[in-house]
Amino acid sequence: MPVAEQIGDVRLKPFNRADPLWVQYEQRLEDLLKHWAWDSYLPSLADYLGPMDILAGMMGPVNLALAMIEEPLEVQMRAMDAADFLVDMIAYEVGLHRSAGMRDGVTDGFEVWLEGTGVRGSEDFAALVGLDHFRQFFVEPLSRVYGSLNSCFLHTHSAAIQCFPGILEVHNLGAVELGNDPGGPGWEKRVAAGRLVQAAGKPLQMGSWNIPLPREQMEGIVRGLDPRGLMVRFQAANAAEARELGVAVREWGASGRV
Repeated sequence: MPVAEQIGDVRLKPFNRADPLWVQYEQRLEDLLKHWAWDSYLPSLADYLGPMDILAGMMGPVNLALAMIEEPLEVQMRAMDAADFLVDMIAYEVGLHRSAGMRDGVTDGFEVWLEGTGVRGSEDFAALVGLDHFRQFFVEPLSRVYGSLNSCFLHTHSAAIQCFPGILEVHNLGAVELGNDPGGPGWEKRVAAGRLVQAAGKPLQMGSWNIPLPREQMEGIVRGLDPRGLMVRFQAANAAEARELGVAVREWGASGRV
């Protein structure tokens, strides 16, 4: 639930490991860190909201959108406060993983190994803004967070593809995940956005989340992108279909855009 209606009422305290909510999270994490093994499971870091997603959660997206127009400097300052909070929180959680023996990297919630220190973060609020506002409000705080890390995955929605030129300006951005939304845009435009990411030399994850795609769209996505540095995730109805789809994806990838 939002805790403020005006950006002037938003106050982010510094990260505090004694905060009751964090204490509860760390207690749940303890067992995962205590019993993991390379041949059983790897504990993952939380999927972190980005600075603007934090503000949207505290104010609600409508109030934040209005504040970006009416009080832009205040929004920028609070976004940097959120970025500093994230830097400290991520560093502390990575330290817990290091103490548990995860020395060379971390995993994210989608089973991706991130070398060194890293996170998969999200800026879902970007789906509601244009490129100019992304550059004005998102790039600097995201760069603050990602500049403190080694491997950074940014989760975005297809409704945010207008922001992709700005996304690629984020300092130390490692890779981009482009999801699909029920309201579009279509797969051809998603592929075009994916090509922007690949042209910038960034790894890309594409696929569908809880929305099965027609086979011709899956083929179009795989063939339309450079298979190097590409991860795809598609839904299948059962194990047999998943195995068949895996064979098809490898074939499509072999003749993908290079």
